[in-house]
Parts: sequence; C-alpha cells; structure tokens
Amino acid sequence: MKVKLEKINVEVITQKKAVHSQWSSMDKMIGQKVIIIPPEEKNMNDEVKQILFGSLLGDGCLPKDNVITSARFSERHCLKQKEYLLWKKNLLKKELVFENIYYDKNKKIIGIRSRFSKELMIIRTIFYPNGKKVVSWDILNQLTPLGFAVWYCDDGTYGYQSRFCRIFTYSFNHKEHILIQKCFKEKWNINCQVCIDSRKQYYIHLDSINAKRFLKLIKPSFERYNIPKCMWYKLGHFWTGNKERIELAKKKHRKSHNLWYQQPEVREKKRLYYQRNLDKILKQRKKYCQKPEVRERRRKYMREYSKDYQRKNRDKINKYKREWRKRRKTILRTK
Repeated sequence: MKVKLEKINVEVITQKKAVHSQWSSMDKMIGQKVIIIPPEEKNMNDEVKQILFGSLLGDGCLPKDNVITSARFSERHCLKQKEYLLWKKNLLKKELVFENIYYDKNKKIIGIRSRFSKELMIIRTIFYPNGKKVVSWDILNQLTPLGFAVWYCDDGTYGYQSRFCRIFTYSFNHKEHILIQKCFKEKWNINCQVCIDSRKQYYIHLDSINAKRFLKLIKPSFERYNIPKCMWYKLGHFWTGNKERIELAKKKHRKSHNLWYQQPEVREKKRLYYQRNLDKILKQRKKYCQKPEVRERRRKYMREYSKDYQRKNRDKINKYKREWRKRRKTILRTK
C-alpha cells in the first residue's frame, strides 16, 4: 500500500471532481469535505498493512480528530485476549506510535489506541468514505492469508460439532457481503454463504469442507507470525490443543442425538426407512467395509477393545479359564 505523507488539505467535492475520481463511491460524496493528498509517497510495511486491514475489517476502528486532518487506530478486546491485543500493538509499533493501554474493570475490557496520524487519515478515507465503515474490492483484493487470519481472530468462530466457520460481519450490508463472497471464491476457491440471523444482520458461513480449506489457508500465518495461543482455539480440529473441546462437543452431540432418536415418531420413521431400503443399506455397508482403510481401522479398534475388556474383566476371565481346565480334565479321564 502507498501512504502519502505531505500536508493534507480539506476540499469540497464537485460534480467534475467526482467524475474524474479513481474511487467508485466518490459520486455519492458530492458537496462533502474530503482529504486531498499530495503526490509524494511512502510504502507501508506489508505486515503492518495486513494486520491493520484485518483489524479494521474486524474489531478495529479509525476515529478522526476534530479538525479532520488525522485519525488514530483503536481496538478493544476482553481480558482473556490481552496477549492477542499486545501482539497487535507490538507489530503495529513499526509504523504507529501508541499510547498507554487502558482497562475498563467494570466491563472487563482492555484496549489500545495510537496517536493521531495523517497516514491513518488516508486509510480512513478508504474504509470510511461516507463516515460509515465499508468494504470494497480494492480492500479485499489486497488481503493476504495474514489479513484474513487477523480478521478471523477478531470476528470469527468455529463450530466444534459440525466443523463450520463463521465470520460475524455485522457492520456491512448485503451488497458488501456478496462482494466478500465473490472474493473468497475468485481469490482462494472457497465457497461461502451469506446468512442472516434473527436480528436481520448478515454474516459469512463456511461449511465443513470450505472451513477446512479456509483454516488450511490461514494456519501457516498463525505459526509464522506467532499469533498468541489464546486465539488458536479458533483453528478447531487443526490444533492439537483443542482435544478437550472436541471431546466435549462429541459428548454434547451424542446426547442431543440420543434425545432426538428417543422420540417415538422419529424411531418409527427410522424403522420404516430401514424396512423399505434394507437391500440398499446392506450393499452400501458391505462396500464401505471392504475399503482397506476401514478394515485397518476396525482391526485396530478390535485390538484396543479386546485389551480394554481383558484388563477390566481379568478376574472373570481367569475364573472361566480355571473352570474350563477342570472340565477338560474330567472329559479326558472319562475317555
């Protein structure tokens, strides 16, 4: 990204300037004050840019000062994610100057904010063209896996039962969600769905197959840039530290599954389905069981099961063996 550093002036947009502008949203800003940027340029560190863009799409914001010549970066998280927020601050220090960390003990929130900067005002014109946060193709096209990883850490969640991912992009409208959907498909070959919740707010949903692709894409960024472990739980099945969470999700799924099938109507439907499609089910089962990986898995399971059974019922098995030997001796004597 190119950030321009010379003096920044404020100018009112006219119809003529809107036509010749490079920004697609400029025609909606006729009569409003905007930033006029001089030609001299300076390149921003790509790592800083990705963290900044990912944060602004997520929980970060760029409030402006009263004179409309500079802005500052601000973000808040819960106390559990303190390490993650400090990680962001340490990386953004390469380009920005930060004030002291602030706490809200009542709400259990920690926050960071930078000093007002003219460079950030330029970025604000991209993200807040009309004073409200937007997402455009220019922003999405510049995102790398690191930018997506930061965005996911801010607004994403992982469903351990169904293995889905969701990004709660509540601040964007339906058209912007379609743009995000297009970016995922064209840039990374990931199919995502635009969903709406009960509050009529839109969000991005990735099913288990596409969530797997997405997590494979961003996981190297977690490792390479040392994203704190407090955020690794969002990687779901791709992180070994989530074993307890996965087991709890399995238990919950079994409980809900059992409760569902205990209903008499559901059991009756299941019985009728098996009666109608018995031959088809048996053929599918036989075909599945003949796969080498399935056979190996069954052998492994049976070995573990037999060991576990022998350990738990050792006294019972020894008693049965003694009785069997006595019977065998009596049979041999009679012969």
